[in-house]
Amino acid sequence: MVQEEQNDADAVLADDNSNTTADLSNDILIAPTAPTLSIAAAPGALQLSWVDRDNASSDAVTQISLYEYNVVSQQETLLTTLDDVTTSSYIHTIKPHQLAWDSTSYRVEICTAQNCLSSERQPVGDLLVNAIGGLTANDNQLSVSFGDDVALNADGTVALVSSPLNASALVFFNVNSQWIQASTLTSQAFSKADISNMRVSVSATGETLAIVSVSQRNAPQVVIFDLLGENWIETATINAFNSNSATQSWDTSSIRIKLSSNGERLVFGVQEANPSANDTNNFYNRLWVYDRRQLSWTQAALLSVPVQHIRLPAFAGNSDLTQVFTISALNGGLYLSEFNAASGAWQLASQQFLSVIEPSVDTALSSSANGQQIALAAWETQSNGQRAAVAWRLTKSGEQWIGTDSVKLAPTNNARAQLRLAADSSLNNMAIGWQASSDANLAFFDNQDTGWQHLFSVPEALNLTRSIGLAQSVAFSADNSTVLIGTSNTGTGGVVTVFH
Repeated sequence: MVQEEQNDADAVLADDNSNTTADLSNDILIAPTAPTLSIAAAPGALQLSWVDRDNASSDAVTQISLYEYNVVSQQETLLTTLDDVTTSSYIHTIKPHQLAWDSTSYRVEICTAQNCLSSERQPVGDLLVNAIGGLTANDNQLSVSFGDDVALNADGTVALVSSPLNASALVFFNVNSQWIQASTLTSQAFSKADISNMRVSVSATGETLAIVSVSQRNAPQVVIFDLLGENWIETATINAFNSNSATQSWDTSSIRIKLSSNGERLVFGVQEANPSANDTNNFYNRLWVYDRRQLSWTQAALLSVPVQHIRLPAFAGNSDLTQVFTISALNGGLYLSEFNAASGAWQLASQQFLSVIEPSVDTALSSSANGQQIALAAWETQSNGQRAAVAWRLTKSGEQWIGTDSVKLAPTNNARAQLRLAADSSLNNMAIGWQASSDANLAFFDNQDTGWQHLFSVPEALNLTRSIGLAQSVAFSADNSTVLIGTSNTGTGGVVTVFH
């Protein structure tokens, strides 16, 4: 009996040994299928769509999360976690000019109770052209005209676009994310000729519009339009020059205008074709200030740079135009002049030599809403003779302006390039670049804790060739919700690109 029990035990041990030595060579570990992500763009939005083949016929999904990654900072942030775990798409609302298209990518992560699976990161660099909109005129436009200058109200819902060859300007307003042409503004005061120019400005609400027109032989005139009911009506014409000399020649490219945020004050300036030092008989070296007095506009001041200086066309002001800044040249150097009306009377508050900025007639200025910071664009000559567009940001410290930071573009050898500069009211978001007859480069930046970040440049980011001058004009809304780029020389009347 004892011998039989021992044999049974040996048999059991033999079975156990055979199990431990089984052949596993044909066993295969199958990895779960990761979700795939695709991205499409529409004006003001990205649509992220995904396919989750691993859980296509299962209700095991417990969480779906979307992430945004910046390759420059190497930081990833959670975009959203979706409550609906059955969905396979998400609309991400964006401001196209605020996204770093060249360095941003997205991924989707889908989780079950057991694990989480992630898609690969998908870049969006080629999608900007689908995320923007455009403004064109409803009526026929002569070429090289529509979009010559652009302006926006504070929240980016009213746009004003000049069309100098048509002696008109067009008003658009945004309703439910749709741009509608509201009005075409005309006036007997507008100069209509191929040697004319127009500049436009808009109050914070968009209810008051200012348009200045000048031609080589006709002195500048400012026309004010106010919103009465549903239409903008011409309410005033300002002619600062009583007569035109038969020999007078105006530099039409020098015309500039700015309207205060409340629409009650405006500043404009223009120069003769060959500007000279600011003697007592030279009105063209000055800036004209007008204030609204009930229904009429009255000259409040003539802002003159010191004698022997030559004022350059660029000027800027704070939101209520109690501060005005302009650039002048003297003995091969540039000077920044600040005028203010804080005491009720206009005065030259300060003038500062800009020692680190290379002298150039082609400059551009922008001011913060409170007038405590300004952005100044100028050219910097490189060792190989090319020029680079540079924007410096200056901050008021006591009586001095201190340079805090700057951005610099790649140099160009295009001698005809003209600077472009625009910014929001904080000067933390700006576009700096240049425009030539058949070439352009406009770069968008935003200022973060780590400094200026390059977001994208056009025309490259729009998948366009440089066969046209893209950036004839550019404007930011004060709140940075909207940007306009005017391209007047399209050959079909012009177009305004909208980032909104």
